Amino acid sequence: MVNRALPVAFRDGSDLGARAELMMGAHLAGQAPTLSGLGLVHGIGHAITAHTGTPHGVALAAVLEEVNGVQRTRRAGRLRARGPGHASRPAGRRRLDRSGRDRRT
Repeated sequence: MVNRALPVAFRDGSDLGARAELMMGAHLAGQAPTLSGLGLVHGIGHAITAHTGTPHGVALAAVLEEVNGVQRTRRAGRLRARGPGHASRPAGRRRLDRSGRDRRT
């Protein structure tokens, strides 16, 4: 998406179709870490990189285990509070199919 639209938008900034495609590509790229459950890891990783100059991948690796442990503990507590027989995903989380339709679990 971005690979096709970027050269077009660069050559002709008035091409609204190319600019819209770039905007959608940027939106989807921003959603990817959040929908994959890595939003908090990336947020902390960006802060570490900005303040210390640590390479981004190293910063992510440094916080991944701790963040995942905290999230696992919080999720387990919410599931226990909801009682037996509930889905393993917390209420309100959405899973989208390939076409982007909501498949709430």
